[in-house]
Amino acid sequence: MSSSKARKKKVNPAEAGPRVRPFWQKPVVWIVTLLLAALGASLTDWIKPIFTEQINKVTETGDPVAVKVVVQKAAEDVSLAPDVPLSQEDLNQLEGIPVPKQAAWLEQRGGIVAGKRSLMVTVRGNRTDPVRITNIRDASECASPERGTLMRLAFGRGASVDSVRIGVNVGEPDKSAWWWDDKKEIARPYFPDKTITLTKNEELVLNIDLYPSAEKVCRAQLQMTVVGRDTEHEQQLLPNSQQVPIMDVERPEVERQYSHVYVGGNVCKKFLPASPGWEKDADRFCGPGNAAWD
Repeated sequence: MSSSKARKKKVNPAEAGPRVRPFWQKPVVWIVTLLLAALGASLTDWIKPIFTEQINKVTETGDPVAVKVVVQKAAEDVSLAPDVPLSQEDLNQLEGIPVPKQAAWLEQRGGIVAGKRSLMVTVRGNRTDPVRITNIRDASECASPERGTLMRLAFGRGASVDSVRIGVNVGEPDKSAWWWDDKKEIARPYFPDKTITLTKNEELVLNIDLYPSAEKVCRAQLQMTVVGRDTEHEQQLLPNSQQVPIMDVERPEVERQYSHVYVGGNVCKKFLPASPGWEKDADRFCGPGNAAWD
């Protein structure tokens, strides 16, 4: 054997084993790979909306129903607490402005406008899934009225009820919201027969009338029940800044509990101190040329 260089041993192809081809040269593997890729794309398109929906549900915040409230102005009698006096100068100033502005001016001084108060409430769905309003009920805080000065601004009030509106008896949380049935001439519970369904960003305007209870002054608040796919949520309908005080129109026999009672507005052009039984003959009480309808 030569010692200069070792000869390289030749490898017999038969001894090397089978040749391994790249996967792209294997028809079956290629077909399966394409099928898996297509299936993966289909699964992605199917799963993506599910993930998106779940993410939306997790990231959605706030109440399930967005609410915007407009408190309608009222022109009725106004009750003032004992610590809110009115001077003759104030009375003279009131005589020169329309009755709705009289009520608004007195309300700004801390007066409570008596009688029904109306709300225009816009509700909007705030969830990906539809939500249902299944109840609206009174949740007001009430107390006895503080009787200082009573300003009589109205006379000859009607008792009609608008059939297209929702009514709520403030200060009576056990009573349901109701609607007026013209055919039967009775009040019927609004819920649960008439639930309100809202889809995402869908808006609906509700006209809600707040009816006061006798011998109570209530800081009006309504509670709303909202049901989603698998949740039930309670939310306040009125922002705290829009909780108006509400009380019933005072009966004539209550006037003696006030330190001062003045009659003006839609009754007398110039305000006059009330006398017992003035409402039985308002024309005579106001005097010649002073009745508001003259």
